[in-house]
Amino acid sequence: MNKLFKIVAVLILCAFGGSSLSAFAADIFSKKEREIFDKTMSAARNNDPATYAVLLDHIEETEAIFRELFDTGDAAAARQKVLDLAGKYAIPTLARASDETTVALYAPVRIVIEVLKIHKPEGCKQYLYGQFNINFLDNPVLTAANKYFSDTILETYSSGKKNTQTGTLLTEDQLADIMVENLGISEEELEKLEDLSAISDADACRLAAKFYDHQRIPEVHRAAYLRTLVFAQ
Repeated sequence: MNKLFKIVAVLILCAFGGSSLSAFAADIFSKKEREIFDKTMSAARNNDPATYAVLLDHIEETEAIFRELFDTGDAAAARQKVLDLAGKYAIPTLARASDETTVALYAPVRIVIEVLKIHKPEGCKQYLYGQFNINFLDNPVLTAANKYFSDTILETYSSGKKNTQTGTLLTEDQLADIMVENLGISEEELEKLEDLSAISDADACRLAAKFYDHQRIPEVHRAAYLRTLVFAQ
């Protein structure tokens, strides 16, 4: 099972770069660069505060991404650079967050999964594979779910900034035991994640919900499970 752990859902990362850059792509050549930059940062602050916090904390790198975007017009590359920025700074910070703020993430994650299941089931598959190409802004229900998630993860991110050490992590054996014994995830289900074409949208939503069914995880391990699954490097 070890080879499968890095393929398993990376839901939390979706908050970073999930909607911010798409908001200005259409009018990028019709406004002055600073106006576009300010408008985009304002949109991030309102719609995706977790993204905004990371961009603001690393403003020089953020501005460099925008400068390259203005030069090339390549919004897809810029969006990927925002995701890379998150991976570089946000994920280690989130790994240092308190148990309390980490556990608080389960509720908005489950809500996002349920909303995707109804309104955009292909999004569940993208989440499972870390492909964050979902536009939350085209559906008010999705927008609201993502905003709740982003507000919550901002609290987790803020907590991690106050700490210097990574929180408690599980071993791979402990993680496997929870997946199989507590969450009822089978070897067959995990193997499906090795091949994108082998899993349907419906199965992806069902599996995503299973991975984050925290009520079935022993309370003592809930924070460490989520931290290990999503934030461990």
